[in-house]
Amino acid sequence: HIKIELLLNLINFLLIIPVLVFSSYAGKIANRYNKVNILRAFALYQLIVAIIIATSFYYKFELLLLFMLIAIGLQQTVLYSVRFSIVPQYFVSKQVGIITSYIEFSWFMASFIGQVLGSWAMSNQKIIVIAAILVLSGFFSFLSSCFLKPARKIILTSTRLKFYWNPFKDAWHMLK
Repeated sequence: HIKIELLLNLINFLLIIPVLVFSSYAGKIANRYNKVNILRAFALYQLIVAIIIATSFYYKFELLLLFMLIAIGLQQTVLYSVRFSIVPQYFVSKQVGIITSYIEFSWFMASFIGQVLGSWAMSNQKIIVIAAILVLSGFFSFLSSCFLKPARKIILTSTRLKFYWNPFKDAWHMLK
């Protein structure tokens, strides 16, 4: 068995790796492609990840659960870039600040409620409840993304952004 301290550090590491490796790509993707389509694609991705995590919880596939932390980190990295870059396409510039704060608040509350429910379910051995919440939230996220209206057209000035397929080189370029 792994010591709890080591496991917690491993979990944090697996969540941070996608941010370090894919942040520059996420920003470029958010600038280059239709943000509504990106949100829809990642809502479907979230549903698939939720199903895999729910199945892993149910069958106690611990190693797969650890791998799914990377998948969650990747999703969060891309969605973080998209959710803030899409706001100006739907609202006038005077509203962007308040809308962004609403987005952050709702994101925080969803995370908080998920943590409380997850802690309760785990302490009461309600794995099926966790699995159901994961899959239902993924399903409703995908369903709601299908109703997103296309954002107003903005001329993409960044379609010529250079992608470095070596993530470390791309991250270094971003830091310079």
